[in-house]
Amino acid sequence: MLSRRVFERAKSLSFDLLLGLSVFFLVVSIEKAESQQSSRTRLAVDILNLKSRQQFRGCVLNTNPNEDLKIAVSREWFQHFDEKAYDKVDKEAKSEEERARQQLKSRLEQLTSTGKHPAFDFLVKKELERVTAAIDAPPDDECQFLVVRLKRSLIANVILASESNRRVAIWGWSERLPRIESREVSDILKELKSKVQDFDATLTVPDLSTRFPMMEQSESQWRSRLAIVSHGLAERIEFQGSGKVMIQVGDDKQPQNANAIMTQMLQARTESVLGELLGDLVGDPKSKSLLPDSKSDWVKAAIVKTEALGMGYFHATNVKVDPLGETASVESVFMVKHVDGDWRVAWNGIRDERASQQTAASIARVTKDSQIDSLKNSLQAIVGVNDAFDKAIRFGAATMTAQKNVNEQFETFVERYLRRLDGPPL
Repeated sequence: MLSRRVFERAKSLSFDLLLGLSVFFLVVSIEKAESQQSSRTRLAVDILNLKSRQQFRGCVLNTNPNEDLKIAVSREWFQHFDEKAYDKVDKEAKSEEERARQQLKSRLEQLTSTGKHPAFDFLVKKELERVTAAIDAPPDDECQFLVVRLKRSLIANVILASESNRRVAIWGWSERLPRIESREVSDILKELKSKVQDFDATLTVPDLSTRFPMMEQSESQWRSRLAIVSHGLAERIEFQGSGKVMIQVGDDKQPQNANAIMTQMLQARTESVLGELLGDLVGDPKSKSLLPDSKSDWVKAAIVKTEALGMGYFHATNVKVDPLGETASVESVFMVKHVDGDWRVAWNGIRDERASQQTAASIARVTKDSQIDSLKNSLQAIVGVNDAFDKAIRFGAATMTAQKNVNEQFETFVERYLRRLDGPPL
């Protein structure tokens, strides 16, 4: 089935554990960052105010400052709030939908089957049949949502709902509850709990992508969509590591040796420290790179390895620990190379886990790993640890827990793009 759990497989316990333990002992400094919070309200939806004093309530779909802002609004709210504007956007959406079907059909016809990836070929075949049928006989039913595009210059401000509040809105729209845009989160939650048995807002939110009209896709959006689908159904390119060390992993890769990876990480960390010292001495604190400075070292390392493979996308995961804060952090990205040669983030996720809060079960999984004894001997030889090893075990458990959570986030993201090639919006 195309909606299968893409990354549900037996992960190498040793590798995830190794990252948590190794980084714990090699970290020599603590990095901290402050996140900026948007203005919040007790509403479940995003609020977009224009300079003309017109307002839109819904779900902002993109945050790229170089693109027009897109906000999804329900027909129910839009028609009641501004019928004239609704009629205009609805008419434009129907015209765009006709163009989008022709565009998608043309792109699907250009995809040549190699026979190497039957799941990918099957999706392309079924999607071509679906869009061709829709061109011949357009459906009469109206979608639940419309997408409004607005120039950035027209916008006065945007008030973004918190992630938890937005989840409540999506659940409410999924159950077609009335007036989601004007109700407080507590009120929506109350009705959801009365309507949905054993309701839990923390569960994976429902997919509403089929409730949008079909939209045209730029070349950049189409490239990203194909990369996501290719990663899920054709060739998966994945890296895991810490700092500048990125190691390719996957079902077809040889198991990594703990001592070998430990040596690579120690060498990379040493080179990094020496480079910083030399940079200070010669007045050049950063080495020159052809890659954008805005990208983290671990992302740059994964880009170099991916380009050497001749591929245009990858999924990479980075582990970082804060020994004093007793926190293991796992960050993950899916990157796509675009026509201009720039690598852009299509998805990212991050999860922090405290070592002191790990359960007995997660710790037991760590201590049963076959490479623990070998790794312990290596660490003792390198940094002379002994009593600290038990604490490191907890960091290993924290790393594995965070890794599992981030993997599930990415898996859910990919699966939603394996159902059809015109949604969800990118």
